[in-house]
Amino acid sequence: MNLQEDLQNASLTVCKGQKLNGLFSDVLEDRRTPSRDYGPDDIRNGWSREGLPRGIPDTFDVPFKAIGKILPDVGERLPELSETHVVDLVQDMPFRNSAGKKQKPIPKKDNVGAHYEVYYFPKWNAMISSDARSPAYQVRLNHDFKISNDNVNKLIPPLNRQSDVTWAVWKTISPTPNNLRYIGRSGIINDDTKGIMDEIFRKGPTGKPAPWPGLTFGIDTEEAQALLATPNGLAIAYILIDRAKQLGRRKISVTIAASDPDSPGLGYRMLWDLAPDVPALPSLSLPGAALGLTFTSAKPRPT
Repeated sequence: MNLQEDLQNASLTVCKGQKLNGLFSDVLEDRRTPSRDYGPDDIRNGWSREGLPRGIPDTFDVPFKAIGKILPDVGERLPELSETHVVDLVQDMPFRNSAGKKQKPIPKKDNVGAHYEVYYFPKWNAMISSDARSPAYQVRLNHDFKISNDNVNKLIPPLNRQSDVTWAVWKTISPTPNNLRYIGRSGIINDDTKGIMDEIFRKGPTGKPAPWPGLTFGIDTEEAQALLATPNGLAIAYILIDRAKQLGRRKISVTIAASDPDSPGLGYRMLWDLAPDVPALPSLSLPGAALGLTFTSAKPRPT
C-alpha cells in the first residue's frame, strides 16, 4: 500500500469512525436499540474451546505497558498465567443458524478454522486479542470469496462477530463485566489496519513507526476515529456500540505502537482505554477549608 492509498483510506476511515462513535452516543441517548446480549448457551451453539497456549505471548508487551502507565500494580511486567484466562474459541461444532436450521461446522482449511483467541485479565478489567478469524471470513475463504452475504449468513452461527463472542466470554469470566476498561490487539497483520497506522505514524513527531510509549489519541481526534474504523478497530467499535448501556459513559482513547517495525506485523499493537467518564463535582468552600480541607458535593447545600 503506497502513501497515496494510505491517505485516501485514512480519510474514508475517519468518516466511518465518526459515524461509529455517533452510534455509541445514540445508544446512550436511547436513539438506537443495542445488540442482543449473548451468553454461555450461545457460545455452546457451534463453538468449542481449544487447548490453552503456554505462557503470555511476547507481543503483549506494549499493550500491558500502556495499562501500566495508569495502574501501578501492573508496571512493566506481564501478568502471570494464574492471573489470566486464555480462551481460544473454535467454530467446529454443529449448530443451528438464526432460522433454527441445523448446520455442520465450518470445514477447516489448512487446519485453520474460524476462531477467536483472546487473553482475559479480570484483575485489570482488560482483554487482549492475539488472533482472530471470523466465521463469515472463513466461509468466504472456503468459497474463494464467490458467495453472497445472504448465503454466508446461512452458514454461520448466530453468535459470530468478534465483539459479541468476546463479550459473551467476558461475562462468564469477570465478576464485574461492566467495568471493562482496556481492549487491546497484539500482533496486527491486517494490511488495511497497518496502512492507517503507518499514515498516523508518518504524521507523528518522528515520521516513523513509534516504539513504546507509542502515540495516544482521544476519541475526538481524526487519528482515533480512523483507527476505530479499521478491521482491527471494528470489534472494539461494536463492543462500545452494542454494550453502551452496560458500559455507560466513557472517556475513550487509543495508544498505538510498533515496537518492532521490521518484524512483519508482530510489531504493530493498539490498546483502547475506556476510562469512566464521571462529571466533575463542584468544589464548595465550607468551614473546613480554613484548615486546608477540601469538600465536594454533587449539589450545593441550600443557604
